[in-house]
Amino acid sequence: RHLRGDELSNPRNLRELDVLVLPEMTSSDIILGLHGPRIRPEYRGGIGTEGVRVLRNFIQDGGTVITLGNSARFAVDYLRVPIADRVRNIPRQSFFGPGTIIRVNVDTNHPIGYGMQPEAHAMFVNNGAYVPTEDAQNAMTTIVRYPDNALPQSGWMIGAARLQGSAGVIEVPTGRGRVILHTFRVQHRGQTSGTFKLLFNSIFYGSALAGHTPFEISR
Repeated sequence: RHLRGDELSNPRNLRELDVLVLPEMTSSDIILGLHGPRIRPEYRGGIGTEGVRVLRNFIQDGGTVITLGNSARFAVDYLRVPIADRVRNIPRQSFFGPGTIIRVNVDTNHPIGYGMQPEAHAMFVNNGAYVPTEDAQNAMTTIVRYPDNALPQSGWMIGAARLQGSAGVIEVPTGRGRVILHTFRVQHRGQTSGTFKLLFNSIFYGSALAGHTPFEISR
């Protein structure tokens, strides 16, 4: 089911959902939405401050929110996920990855990493390098991590060492629910096909923890 931004500000629209996916967008676009003459009126506008409150309550009540790419920053800034992006606001001459295939390590024992190989490849498009804050040391689970040695496998990147040891896919429990952050765009059209599993597994995982399966939800 697709929900427009303004529909997310109404908690009634989330009552039958277990999992909500936020696409690759900036925090401003999520909250304020898209505008302009080329945007149809029904697709203008974002979730607003009321939508942020509704999302927080959705998670607290047991829902799962999945972020893709840089919408992870929205989760940090507005959903109070206690992690930090250590490359945020670093100038491009010091850190820049405009579309680089990099190595990642996957925890295949976690349900989100099920079916993956312990080492995989991901497309990095100016995304973040996430590490826990002191509040998240014991709560945050890292499913995908950037290894501590050479990362780029294809393409180019400035400052790749800044990524080493940081997290690429993270689960952070909040209340009775959780936020699952895919900090690179696992579903991007240029993404390596193997990382699609991380998104699909996350959807199944969130639904299973809510006591359902995606097939039961869709009936």
